[in-house]
Amino acid sequence: MSISKRLLAAVMSFTTACSAMVAAAVPTASAADYPTAELYHTTTSQESKEDPEEMPFRVFEIYDAFYGTTATTTTTTVTTTTTTTTTRAATKPATTAAATTKQPVSATTMAVSTTAASDVPSKVLSWGVDVSRYQNVIDWEKVKAAGIDFAIMQAGYGRYLNQEDYTFDINMQNAQAAGIECGAYWYSYAMSPEEALLEAQVCCEIIKDYNFTFPIYFDIEEPAQGLLSVAEISAIVDTFCGYLEEKGYFVGVYSYATFLESKIYRNVLEKYDVWVAQYGTEAPIAYTGDYGIWQYTPYGYIDGIPTQVDLNNAYRNYPYITAPDTYSGFGRDDTGALLPAVTKPAQPEYPKKGFDVSAVQGDVDWETVKADDIDFTIICAGSGTKADAKFAANYEKASAAGIEKGAYWKVKSTTVEGITKEAEAFKKTISGLKFEYPIYLDLSDNTIVNSGLSKEEMEELIEAFCVNFEGKGYYIGVCGFESFLNQNIDAALYEKYDVWIASHGVGKPDFSSKYGVWQYSGAGSVSGVNGAVCLDYCYRDYASVMKAYHLNGF
Repeated sequence: MSISKRLLAAVMSFTTACSAMVAAAVPTASAADYPTAELYHTTTSQESKEDPEEMPFRVFEIYDAFYGTTATTTTTTVTTTTTTTTTRAATKPATTAAATTKQPVSATTMAVSTTAASDVPSKVLSWGVDVSRYQNVIDWEKVKAAGIDFAIMQAGYGRYLNQEDYTFDINMQNAQAAGIECGAYWYSYAMSPEEALLEAQVCCEIIKDYNFTFPIYFDIEEPAQGLLSVAEISAIVDTFCGYLEEKGYFVGVYSYATFLESKIYRNVLEKYDVWVAQYGTEAPIAYTGDYGIWQYTPYGYIDGIPTQVDLNNAYRNYPYITAPDTYSGFGRDDTGALLPAVTKPAQPEYPKKGFDVSAVQGDVDWETVKADDIDFTIICAGSGTKADAKFAANYEKASAAGIEKGAYWKVKSTTVEGITKEAEAFKKTISGLKFEYPIYLDLSDNTIVNSGLSKEEMEELIEAFCVNFEGKGYYIGVCGFESFLNQNIDAALYEKYDVWIASHGVGKPDFSSKYGVWQYSGAGSVSGVNGAVCLDYCYRDYASVMKAYHLNGF
């Protein structure tokens, strides 16, 4: 049955109390009136004289009418109670842990609930991470030893089999071997229920060989999807999740709090489990519904994972919910009683310490630097089209002292032709050398900062520089001041390139994207270095990435 036919069938089977409202939204017809070979077309119209075969089948008007009118309100002299109904009973199992209270959807607020925020779950039963190919090679034994209980793996994205996440299989196998409970998620690009169905079918094919003790989540967060109507988004979610549920999976929906609150009917969300993302708050306060997992930061650091990673609280005993017959006591003691809230895995606040250096610092005593507990340095390779006068000496002596290294090139050109020449000079300067840290395009020079270039022009410059290194064995990133990176560069670019952000004298950078290195001071001191230096913290195990993928000379 086509998706549009499913929606129509759902509407036609709805309760008598709502049939009048649905009928008011679309011409009356039976399911048999709609030919199976056609999508979005009706064979009858009471008001239009146009050819009925040219009339669009208003599937989302039907969906909107159905989900927007399923609530009924009953008033007493004491309180007002709102209840909702759906076409089928929600299949989400009852939870064994303390959970949020479902909030009703009023008849006058179809997408956004105006009720008070739901109760925050009172007990964290387990801690977890979600990972994808961006986390590179993971040592799951170390992750387990660090206190992580569960992991939700990206299985893939889109609607083709070749869009499987290439780390999915190895992550699933090694995580389960380490004793970590596993779930999966599918990143969606679907813009219609038909595309969501294709994504669901591909997802099932990719995950079919594994057993999961956490849900399979539909990850819907693409900006383009946010432009669709609430009815369209709800139908997309319902199509994907319904298909997987029919295949026997325990299914959930993932998105950021405001998207869940404003773009998906609560009636739809209540059918499935919810995994909500909101950062920098005590709880996901922008979402007032029920949820089982909260993704509370994208900036976690866990031993065994070489990059920053999303961290999550789980409030439900999913291994018991998904497989009660084989449940082995996860989250419970020997008597079956729920364990107290688990201890959060240790988080080193600043995993590695370093500084950046150029000819400005003159001669550096690198052995003394090493003794000052410095883990890494990022060396200026040059600026404009000239190599830094101290680059070769700094590289050689830092290597001899056992200090891990990266390199940067401070660009000055505001034209594609000019910045391409600078990239060629950078590549020539570092040719044949090994770097445990990324090589960076440094955008902090005043000629760049004050250039007045648009985001599109700035992106063109960055791409012109970086194309000289991509696919040629280099791991490249972008470096700049926080305000410049926030205001002058499209955030989508940070999904392609690593980020080294400069933000001095603040608690943490106010930066919406992920970053691997933070230059937190411009006036620090390091033993063995003359004068002031810029100090850095690193949040990623870059050396493991370079060696595993044979990048930057390895």
